[in-house]
Amino acid sequence: MQTVKEDSPVFELGTWVGRRQAFGLIANKCSAADAECLKQIRESKRYKSVAATWEEFCPRYLGLSRAHADKIIQQLQEFGSAYFKLSQLVRIPEQEYRAISGAVVEHSIEYNGERIPISKENARRIVDVIAMLRHESEQANMKSPRGKDSRGIRKRLDACFAQLADMGDHVDAMPLIEYGLERLRELRSRA
Repeated sequence: MQTVKEDSPVFELGTWVGRRQAFGLIANKCSAADAECLKQIRESKRYKSVAATWEEFCPRYLGLSRAHADKIIQQLQEFGSAYFKLSQLVRIPEQEYRAISGAVVEHSIEYNGERIPISKENARRIVDVIAMLRHESEQANMKSPRGKDSRGIRKRLDACFAQLADMGDHVDAMPLIEYGLERLRELRSRA
């Protein structure tokens, strides 16, 4: 039997896959930690030690399609860990989360000046607050000529900026930044 060294890519991959499986068993739903494990495996490309592609690796070793794994990672990058904590308590589609995301601060929901921690103890209250936030968002969209929620847009912009910052000195970041600046100049000229 061949021994695997602790600093080898295969050992590291096994550690991340094991963590992901453990989180999945505990949560029975996708948690932020589970999503972070998927992100680490994909970005580090450790999966290449056992599979040729990410698409091949996902169903074989994770029991997920590549598209589903990518979606989970995208949700983590766009919404942060609070989304996963909230979705473990209440079923909330992405579009609805975007509508209320301005009220999600750290790991709590802010409503009428009060911060309600996202926890099982507050689940019933959170469900009620989300219903009220959804209703308020719908009302605001009907009154607004363009139907835009500026808090939600700001959160998504922040998520985009965070992704760009994560790219660091990566060569792909500069063209994206230039593109963003160009689009912002266009918007400013129309305002």
